[in-house]
Amino acid sequence: MQGFATGLLTDSNDFTNQSMTTSAQLGTLLENTDWIEVGLAGNLRDWTFTDHTGATVTGAQVNYNGQAAGYTASPVEDINYASVHDNQTLFDAVQLKSSVADDIHARERRQVLAMSLVALGQGVPFFLAGDDLLRSKDMDGNSFDSGDWFNKLDFSYQSDNWGTGLPIRSQNQGNWSIMQPLLANPALKPQPADIARARDAFRELLQIRGTSGLFHMHTLAEVQDNLHFLNAGPSQTPGLIVMKLDANGGDYGRYQHIVVVFNSTNGQVSFQNSALAGLKLHLHPVQLHSSDATVGQSSFNATTGTVAVPALTTTVFVSEQP
Repeated sequence: MQGFATGLLTDSNDFTNQSMTTSAQLGTLLENTDWIEVGLAGNLRDWTFTDHTGATVTGAQVNYNGQAAGYTASPVEDINYASVHDNQTLFDAVQLKSSVADDIHARERRQVLAMSLVALGQGVPFFLAGDDLLRSKDMDGNSFDSGDWFNKLDFSYQSDNWGTGLPIRSQNQGNWSIMQPLLANPALKPQPADIARARDAFRELLQIRGTSGLFHMHTLAEVQDNLHFLNAGPSQTPGLIVMKLDANGGDYGRYQHIVVVFNSTNGQVSFQNSALAGLKLHLHPVQLHSSDATVGQSSFNATTGTVAVPALTTTVFVSEQP
């Protein structure tokens, strides 16, 4: 099933459209957004926020497939990831779930967007080796017995291993009919420039994470006081997460305010909120000099409290301590 980063509702694939009504897609996307926001807050059990229905709930009250989404007492207990050694790599999941209309450049941006949700959240970020290189195992769902042909990593950045063949029969034969046309499509094979863009974007995300203690808070009380989501409730813009971090006099480094905008839609989004009006926000210095020219198109209007962020982009705005 598609999710926040792969275009649910905002860029639905054929399978999603055939199996879910538009209203069902919206409901699922908003529920997924709640899950992600709990994750960005460190999966805290007792942290309270406004969910997609407009109710004030704790992380433990958010239902994640029959379990509590929030389960930690402190963000330092939390490890977040978008892919791990089990199941498909993140890039293979993006390839499987993206709309057929998405070219390889859009898919690379979806990969970076998904990585940003891990890199800029509370707790401990975890990445599968090669996530930053668009690593593919040719959609192998369990590659422990697949050898180097499917598991190799290319640190020359010339190939991500996509399209080398159908994954082994024992684990994957039931899905070969879905996999084969994707793997055989030359337009879906990342080129070295695509791999380099994802690699550089990943490095920039880690640089940004290291510039403020607001990405590394240690207690529930800190997260409750300093982290808020602005695009909330039943009238929220689908496919958009706006996370506001505030130092509130604490010793978190040079930034007094940080606003992170995750735009998973395939169009520019403008978002206005009174909590942003009057702030002296500007693009994070790392993104100001980013290898990604698209992120530099982001803007902020202090008079109206409006951020504008391009499609499939995570933008970080900051303001310095007085």
